[in-house]
Amino acid sequence: MKTRKNIALYVQRVLNTMIVLSVLLSGTSFGAKAAPASAPAAALDDASDFLFNDDFNGWTIGGGFIYLAENCYAAGETNYSLKRRPLAGGAAVTIESGTGKCNRYQGMAADDSGVYYYNPSGGLLEYVPVTAPNGPPVSLVLDGVAPVTTDLVLDSERIYWSNGQSEIYAVSKSGGVPLLLMTAIGAVRDIEVAGNDIYWIDDEGVWWADKNCTPTSCTGEQLFAVQHGNSFVLARTQPFNNMHRTIYLWHGATIGTRQLMRLP
Repeated sequence: MKTRKNIALYVQRVLNTMIVLSVLLSGTSFGAKAAPASAPAAALDDASDFLFNDDFNGWTIGGGFIYLAENCYAAGETNYSLKRRPLAGGAAVTIESGTGKCNRYQGMAADDSGVYYYNPSGGLLEYVPVTAPNGPPVSLVLDGVAPVTTDLVLDSERIYWSNGQSEIYAVSKSGGVPLLLMTAIGAVRDIEVAGNDIYWIDDEGVWWADKNCTPTSCTGEQLFAVQHGNSFVLARTQPFNNMHRTIYLWHGATIGTRQLMRLP
């Protein structure tokens, strides 16, 4: 069961990972003297009390907003809410709230069109359009195909996810029947989409395929083998030196060792 303490620790680990990624990508040595930190933007000076209070347990960023979700996991908790706040600063706005079955906002992802999430209480994929934040969520029925272990991933036309096993699915942002895009060798830990490529990580390694391939003939190419499994968190950065493929970083684990790795 998720607790606020566990969520706070998770957020801290994510922030620590982001700091490490920033150092790696900037080429700064861990032994080098850091440059003096610049003052934060004035618009975000008052953000810390909102971004890190105890009133949310899910979040995502996209389309110029940060979205914060409050789910309920423990008996007796019956309130749920979804808020958004401009990254440039400004007041938080509640775009949905209520009581009842409130384990609602899972695997959130956002872009310029709005915020998308899985609602396990209703078995629905839903989204709130950025242009209609106070309207009811738009529901896309998944016919029992549920995102479980990965966040939703968006491109301009489709939504991607894994069902917690080895299958990777996609569905149009306008709705429709989910498409079984491909079946991985092991349980999919995380996925990413860049251009025409889809990447995923499982117990065997990091894989790549053409996201527009015919589902019956989709096959993955292993880019890197992972030992001992238990690897997760696939993150992409901008291409370096006009390389064809985007650079991917991931956090892996060997026995007794944690590693941060980058695709050559």
